[in-house]
Amino acid sequence: MALAYDQQTVQARASGVDSLTQTTGQAVDAGDLLVVCTSISNATGGAITVTDDATQTYTLAISSSATDAAGGRVRVHYFPNSVAATVKVTVNPPGASADIDFTLSEVSGAATASPLDAQVRSAGTSNAPNVVSGTLAQANEIIFAVMTHDGATAALTPDATYTQIGENENNSTGQCYNAQYKIVAATTSDTADWSKATSVNWETVLASFKEAAAGETPERTKLGVGTKLYRPSLPHLIGAGVLAGVLGNPRMTRRALLGLEGRGPRDP
Repeated sequence: MALAYDQQTVQARASGVDSLTQTTGQAVDAGDLLVVCTSISNATGGAITVTDDATQTYTLAISSSATDAAGGRVRVHYFPNSVAATVKVTVNPPGASADIDFTLSEVSGAATASPLDAQVRSAGTSNAPNVVSGTLAQANEIIFAVMTHDGATAALTPDATYTQIGENENNSTGQCYNAQYKIVAATTSDTADWSKATSVNWETVLASFKEAAAGETPERTKLGVGTKLYRPSLPHLIGAGVLAGVLGNPRMTRRALLGLEGRGPRDP
């Protein structure tokens, strides 16, 4: 299955809160990859947690700080091989009065085990924030890139080769940020760019996720976590029909149901 960006939830935003929750707009398909791009400010020291009501805990792919506990402002978290459900995701930074922005994305066709590839952070002062992926592990991957900056609100233009999935350019309602994604078909290094009207101090992160290998199928199904679909063979179906027809007959013994009536104990 080829990589596809299936859905993005409505962007979640709140200021001065302990945590922030958002629910997917539609049910997530079993085995899909969930990606959360966050921008957080005014949180006390310590790593943030991202969980959902399907008891799935998301893994940090990259933070704009080399040590997440040091307070990186933008991050990418992910959970592969999701259960099939309409999930409610909660982003919970340390402290009780943080400014939080995040978007939740669903990706189909991603590897269900160890999907993460590139993990890059960058920072600078200019009107052209950017982050470079480096050579990718395989040809087909989806890239998520997130940027934040300080200073007053100013016009921002995202990369024309990417698709924007989240933006806040109002510093009075949270930490300014922009999130975007792109599906690439080559291992060539890729650069995510932004353009600002004025020079700013900025931080960026990039995470890429691999397409599933040929023949790889999700370990989950819509029947629930870990459930496998049962596909009966033709003999099983025929046997089931015969059994259904004789269960009400009191003359049918166990040996008759098994097809052994009239055979000796040594008969094959």
